[in-house]
Amino acid sequence: MPNIPYGKKGIYIYLDKEIHSKLLNFIKKKYKSSIYGALSYEIEEAIKYYLETAEMHTKTRKLENPSLPRSHKVALQIVDLLRERVYHIEVFVEEVYKAIEEVRGSDPRTIKKWVKFMIDHGYLGWKTHRILEISPALLEAEKFFSNLKPKEDFYEYRTSGGLN
Repeated sequence: MPNIPYGKKGIYIYLDKEIHSKLLNFIKKKYKSSIYGALSYEIEEAIKYYLETAEMHTKTRKLENPSLPRSHKVALQIVDLLRERVYHIEVFVEEVYKAIEEVRGSDPRTIKKWVKFMIDHGYLGWKTHRILEISPALLEAEKFFSNLKPKEDFYEYRTSGGLN
């Protein structure tokens, strides 16, 4: 039995012969001089990559407003994701597609449906044939709501005699 390095766990897996052959050929091409430890390293990297990408698709973004219909919550998730990527006003259509893929899925019909929904309901508007604009109304509403005091502050203000 081989020595297992510190901080590692040993596993035994079964691979299809063709996949095993392709993997070994890949490793031999990549590591020409010595392939010692390369198999473990490459499989570990592949598993890390898989877990990162699988986690991206299982993350759900929760919005605070439960009174909004689900479709509008999804539209706001997409807009928030675009803003996280530093697009505050104008955004390329391709970036909108990527955001929709991350939030709802990569099927072309899904992307088309959500682009249409967001334009029809005023979340986005066409600036040019390749650039969409995030609705100024969303930005104004966000500024307005950010200036409101949280509920706790209002309660303290009211109980201290500030509002009768």
